[in-house]
Amino acid sequence: MNVAGGFTFDVPQEKVWEVLRDPSALALIIPMAMNMKEIAENHYRGDLFFRVGSVAGTFNGTIEL
Repeated sequence: MNVAGGFTFDVPQEKVWEVLRDPSALALIIPMAMNMKEIAENHYRGDLFFRVGSVAGTFNGTIEL
């Protein structure tokens, strides 16, 4: 799955990148994310919990910034 989009932040660019490169911050800003770990520069692995109606599951994957 590829997710793309844009958002404008009202803070300096360096601060945005600082937060995006912090695995614990990523776990807080990505809904239902857990166990975020940096595996390489700008690459992270973690788990996401999804629920659709009565079906729920935890999926793992990677994020590249």
